[in-house]
Amino acid sequence: MSKNDLLSLLEKDHKDAKALLQEIIANCEQQKKVIAAKVIKLKDALTLHTKIEETYLYPQAEQERETSRLVEDAYREHNEMKDLLKKLKEDGEPDEVAKYSKELLICVEHHVKEEEQEMFPILRKLWDQETLLELGDKMLEMKDRELAGR
Repeated sequence: MSKNDLLSLLEKDHKDAKALLQEIIANCEQQKKVIAAKVIKLKDALTLHTKIEETYLYPQAEQERETSRLVEDAYREHNEMKDLLKKLKEDGEPDEVAKYSKELLICVEHHVKEEEQEMFPILRKLWDQETLLELGDKMLEMKDRELAGR
């Protein structure tokens, strides 16, 4: 697999989000400014990641009989994550930030496990490398546009 195919790029995003959440949880007693910056970075990253999945991955994957149920679950999980992101305040008290970060980490880990262990292997068998690379390019273009606009 190429490192720029859609699924490989999404797997990297998954690892980055989990690492950032673990960093926030481990350092919640640090200065609020440091935590606030990490919370903002996490919210931006997860918001962009869900937008990419909902734009490029899920519409195509729900057309496949083998993954349509998994896509329904993924949309539901995204909604749960979006609700938790709203509760996670960059200026929140350390205990509150830690609480919602832990809840979000559990949600993200479950979501990542389902995608990487169930959905992605099926899609790798169903979609050719050209499709994955084309979608990966679109993902990278969206990331560049979004990050340039900040």
